[in-house]
Amino acid sequence: MKRILTNIESRKVAFSLMGLIASCSLYAYDLEENGISYSILPDRDHCVEVSAADPALNNIKIPDTVNISGSDYTVVSIGEEAFCFHHAQKLELPSTLEKISNLGLFTLCNVEYLKIPDNVSIMEYGCVGDGFYYSIIIPDKVETIDGLFDLDHNVHTIVLGKGVKEIKKFAFRDIRTLREMYVMSPEPPALSTHPFWHCYSPDAIIYVPKEALDKYPVNQSQKNGELMKSPPFQPTETDTSWSFFHDFRPIPDLFMVTGREDYVKGPGNRDFLRCDVVNYAGVEILSDKWVYDPEIVSIDGDIFTALAPGKTTMKRVIETSGGTFESHEIKLTVIDPDVAGVELPVAEPAAPGSMPANAISGSAEYFTIDGLPAGCDADRLAPGIYIERDHGKTRKFIKR
Repeated sequence: MKRILTNIESRKVAFSLMGLIASCSLYAYDLEENGISYSILPDRDHCVEVSAADPALNNIKIPDTVNISGSDYTVVSIGEEAFCFHHAQKLELPSTLEKISNLGLFTLCNVEYLKIPDNVSIMEYGCVGDGFYYSIIIPDKVETIDGLFDLDHNVHTIVLGKGVKEIKKFAFRDIRTLREMYVMSPEPPALSTHPFWHCYSPDAIIYVPKEALDKYPVNQSQKNGELMKSPPFQPTETDTSWSFFHDFRPIPDLFMVTGREDYVKGPGNRDFLRCDVVNYAGVEILSDKWVYDPEIVSIDGDIFTALAPGKTTMKRVIETSGGTFESHEIKLTVIDPDVAGVELPVAEPAAPGSMPANAISGSAEYFTIDGLPAGCDADRLAPGIYIERDHGKTRKFIKR
């Protein structure tokens, strides 16, 4: 098994040379189509894995099947490091996917929303690590979590499917933003050595099945419906117990998983509004609506459009036979094209790329003035004015 981040800079250099290597035909693939390279799996009948992707691709949709020499092949796997350090902004995985290999989707620094297909049963070490996803839902077929969320710096919500039985080493390493985790399995997943090594989110709320609550380290006041937290926990390198967390609650009948919860946009900009509904108890849904200021934003399905300068929040409210459920609020700031009237401190680095690095991830996120994603590497930006987001803080960034 490969060790990740042993020499992260070397990997970045290697990734930047992928296009050159591919152009020299040093790798032999069975199919290269639309910038995606596929390899036939020798142990599977008419099945292929995604082996590599053109670094220049921005919006990627991997098909369920591809045609090689007149025969259809099903895409069932993402190969090792296939998208490692890729700068695509969107990635749609095929519904036929069954496996994501070691480091397969490691460090997708521009992909904020990643839907793992329900058919996936194997997610190998670090396959979605060091990502910028705000939430991740693990399918019910996955049984083992092995270094899976390692270095995911933005994630605030994690849903572990009903099939998860074991959480292994470094599963939650260096996670600092986790707000809540839903553990859907009927029994507490077994923990191996250091699953929470260098995790900085002991205050996260852990939702578990009500019938399994007694099997977690929950104090009596919580069982009686009152919340009394234990003293703050100091992360250690040797913790291997669920007692790392101290706020366990029953899974609600219905809950919603949001993605990004803080947007900066210009008038007319549109974006995907992620809010997945998990109807845990199968309650009857009576109404489903978004609450927002219609003068500042409009919402059509899962797409919102910024209308006029101002600030608002967007919240999904679902009425059910068992009560009312609300999503977390999603903040939206709509700015004028010239950033007029918006109080943003100006960062003017003396030289390109000399801006202070993000204390957590080593990088920030950049957007054009009209709110379009521009990447997470200041050195790659063209000269101009950008909006810099650094884990909740926003400022104007001038690239000379």
